Amino acid sequence: MDIRKWNPSQVMQLPDWCFGPRWWVGEYMGSTTGVAYYRSGEENLPQKFVLWGILISARSPCCLEALRLTIRLAGSAVATAAAAVLLERLLKGISTADILYEFYVNPNGVTWVGCERQLVEPNGKKLSLVSNGDQTIQYEMTVGILISAVPTEVPDWLVKAE
Repeated sequence: MDIRKWNPSQVMQLPDWCFGPRWWVGEYMGSTTGVAYYRSGEENLPQKFVLWGILISARSPCCLEALRLTIRLAGSAVATAAAAVLLERLLKGISTADILYEFYVNPNGVTWVGCERQLVEPNGKKLSLVSNGDQTIQYEMTVGILISAVPTEVPDWLVKAE
């Protein structure tokens, strides 16, 4: 059955298996001097996708404070915090609009943020990330988002009324 005309709330109520395979999109971040690092995503994002979770894996030998990270959507690369704070957040509603970083990351570990099927429409934008350390000690991190397509068809039996 074709479900392209369904509204988003109907689609998001479908069982997990209807969303098909999931895949990772991500970037590597880091600085040898612990300063801010700006990264524009290399991969194109689908016009519309479902966000299942975010994985942040970080390493810093003796970091003096938590690493900071923001995940935004942008049409082109940014090179300043002032430009980055104006971009749309991937996860809306976390923190406040005038604060750049929404994540404070364990400097030596893995953080999983379960997003539980968040519908995202990037409208041609790519990931745009900014990370920051303690301004002294080197750090590195890998940031990945786990996504899937939005289903356009489901088996007739799934929605057939009895």
